[in-house]
Amino acid sequence: MTKVNIAANVGGTGDNTNALALAQLQNANLVNGAPLGSGYAAVVAQVGTMTANAQADQQNQQSILQNAVNAQSSLAGVNLDEEASKLLQYQQQYQAAAKVISIASTLFNQILSIGA
Repeated sequence: MTKVNIAANVGGTGDNTNALALAQLQNANLVNGAPLGSGYAAVVAQVGTMTANAQADQQNQQSILQNAVNAQSSLAGVNLDEEASKLLQYQQQYQAAAKVISIASTLFNQILSIGA
């Protein structure tokens, strides 16, 4: 035979006492005098605004950096196409000068052979 005792639950075990206490916190003025739900919404809105401002600042700073890099490159940068073009030009000038010297040497030798 089993006995069943019926009495008040004073320890809060197995009932919804804790859940009811948590539910009452929702309306308690805990965050700067505002209820918990409103305070949480305010914090989320503030974080969102700060994040949007930080992203806008980051984009502005990135633009400033790119402008500075472009300005620096335009002043001190080396254009490889232009340098290759100049190198070919110098090479052709050197070859032309060598040809002039070769012709002059040939003419000088011919003049010397005529006079001998």
